[in-house]
Amino acid sequence: MRVLVLSIIFLPVFYSSAESSRIIVLNPVVSEGVEEEVVNSYVEIMIKKLENAGYDVMEVDEREKFFEEIGFTPYLIEEKMLEVLKKRGIKWVVSGSIIKIKEGYLVTGELWETKEKERRAYSKLCESESELLNSIVEVLRGVGIEGEFERHRQLRILPAEKEEKYSTPEMISEEEPFSKKVSVAGAFLLSIFPGFGVGHFYSRSKTGAIFLIGETGSILGGIIVVLSAQDLDVALTGFGVATMCFLSLRLAEIITSIPVAISYNKSVEEKKVRFSPVFMKDGAGIGLEVKF
Repeated sequence: MRVLVLSIIFLPVFYSSAESSRIIVLNPVVSEGVEEEVVNSYVEIMIKKLENAGYDVMEVDEREKFFEEIGFTPYLIEEKMLEVLKKRGIKWVVSGSIIKIKEGYLVTGELWETKEKERRAYSKLCESESELLNSIVEVLRGVGIEGEFERHRQLRILPAEKEEKYSTPEMISEEEPFSKKVSVAGAFLLSIFPGFGVGHFYSRSKTGAIFLIGETGSILGGIIVVLSAQDLDVALTGFGVATMCFLSLRLAEIITSIPVAISYNKSVEEKKVRFSPVFMKDGAGIGLEVKF
């Protein structure tokens, strides 16, 4: 069961609209068992969410050079550092921690205001890495940051063979609809009766049109030959040929109805997997859509 721990240590609400003042997002302090890749993704997604909402956020590479220049470690918050950040035009610092526990992860977000040295915090228990990454907007709002964090745009992927990371400027959270499976037995029975490609149409197969045209053509062709024949032998021969064509097509329709239905159901399963919400990691999952 999810446990939500709310600890807001400052009552006024953060500005509801984005300001021009810069925000720095620090890497959270982590416990043993928290993978570096998770931390990097957490920070990257948080920065993008803030940028989506219109805030001026310092990128990670720029942040590292900035802290090296001012001579502070970008992990520990202290009053002297906040004073320096204020003088350098930084108004807000987002930090926090990710602690690995038996039930999952305890993530805490902290918002520091450099002018008044005020701190607000929000904590949440997450059962998995996926839930942790999906909780970022909740954490931001929990510390008092408001805005439109979600935007929808097509995911861009850089070639993994070049050892480049995925470029995900704005994550998507939409799933495409998929069709339901069909009954294999139902497709088989519909191929027996009424036939005429109905079993294949039921399995969304275009081959149904072949059987519809072929079986209908066999019947019509036999009728035409019988009606236009000059003697009984020609009529019987034409009727026999038409019947053999019809029965051959119907037998082929019945035999192929089962593999066609099975193939369609497999395609449905593949589509479900392709559009399921997943967390994409570097070098894997090309072609997947991502939900953050």
